[in-house]
Amino acid sequence: MKKLTKENTRHLKRAEKRNAVNTTNTQTEIKHTPLPWKTVDGMIQSEKINIWGNWCICEMPKRDEMPEARRECEANVAFIVKCVNSHDALVEALRKAHQQLVGDAAWLQSANQGQVALGSLKIAEEIEQILVKVSSN
Repeated sequence: MKKLTKENTRHLKRAEKRNAVNTTNTQTEIKHTPLPWKTVDGMIQSEKINIWGNWCICEMPKRDEMPEARRECEANVAFIVKCVNSHDALVEALRKAHQQLVGDAAWLQSANQGQVALGSLKIAEEIEQILVKVSSN
């Protein structure tokens, strides 16, 4: 395992104080900058200070010579912020939908509605696969 520099150690301690880092044994998992995020003049910023002690998450390249590319970058930044800020709510809604579909399938099966129950279980399985993907990072 690589030894941390003094600067990295300082940043890690700062993050631990904010509960942004979960340390277990020899592994350190650094979480993303706290939400919500926003766009400010081509930058993605957090309303909370990140591990580096500022608000900037990333900045899009300046492409003044290509106005179309700049507009595309601005649209990408806005889309990233929209997706990130809605991620947790969407995952929670999927979990609730999954739970409801599984419960409905059990009830439908007991009511001799096997085909409808299978349809509910198929959708529940698709949702479960999505939840595994979004929870793996």
